[in-house]
Amino acid sequence: MRQDTALYTAYTALFRFLFAAAMSGLAMSGIAKPVSAQMVHVITVADIHSDLSDFVEGDVWRFSEVMTDGLGENRINRVYMSENNTPQNILNTLHHLENVGANDAVVFYYTGHGAWDKQKGLYYSITSPADAAPNFQPEPERNGIMKNTNLQTRHLLKSDVVEAIQKHRPRLTVVISDCCSSHGQYIPSEAMATEGAGAERIK
Repeated sequence: MRQDTALYTAYTALFRFLFAAAMSGLAMSGIAKPVSAQMVHVITVADIHSDLSDFVEGDVWRFSEVMTDGLGENRINRVYMSENNTPQNILNTLHHLENVGANDAVVFYYTGHGAWDKQKGLYYSITSPADAAPNFQPEPERNGIMKNTNLQTRHLLKSDVVEAIQKHRPRLTVVISDCCSSHGQYIPSEAMATEGAGAERIK
């Protein structure tokens, strides 16, 4: 309980700082519109199919509470991804965000496994059902029983997330990576066909 309180306090302090920085930037730019007219588009991605499932669900709850407490529900456009959170689905969601205004903010929050590639930088190592991937072919029945869906681990570069968000040209882009950044090797998601949730246990 004490750890949760400390984490919540840290999140609160962080978002108060980010919110103050965003408002300061608006004032310096001479924007005449009321601050209350701004929307904050919040995209949360949780690696719920990995061995961190119990932890990331709590992370998402705390993160959502902080955002609501700091901004109010009426100023937040929420997009929560958990089940089909493949790299391609995440990028498609970011590319197709609707009604992102020039004075809006986009906040992307990822909680789960991650690692650092010395050439590509930080990437997210996301576990999701195999049938969420394009061109998936299910396993044939064996003895009349359909084999359980395998899990696959796929990689998503943080830089691709930033690029997808910035195409909307929001006033503020915030990407929070609640993951490890230890040494790893980035593999494009199209090439990922690794069976089992523990195939890329970098964290």
